Amino acid sequence: HALLKLGARDQVTINQPGTVTQDLYLAGGKLPAFAAAKKRHKSLPPALLLAHGSTTAPAAGKVTVLLKLTRRGRTKLKPARSVKAVLMTTLVSHSGAKINLARRTISLHR
Repeated sequence: HALLKLGARDQVTINQPGTVTQDLYLAGGKLPAFAAAKKRHKSLPPALLLAHGSTTAPAAGKVTVLLKLTRRGRTKLKPARSVKAVLMTTLVSHSGAKINLARRTISLHR
């Protein structure tokens, strides 16, 4: 319920400075190619992006990312009682390297 009103804050621990980006996708769809852990069946529709957030970290350590709902995410979550989602975290270092951090499956309940 707080996600609908204010957004959600998530703490991420990183080992180098850079930009941390988090995307919350609806479970059950085909994730983007950079985020997929394994090849999925091609007939699945693309996963719906529910929320997105990013922040820049000047040094290694803990950073807080504020996730804000997308328009389509808000319309999907408003009537739902519970939703399973996948949280993808990506770190782009100052040198330009793109690092996919651990992805988490979470359940959102009202």
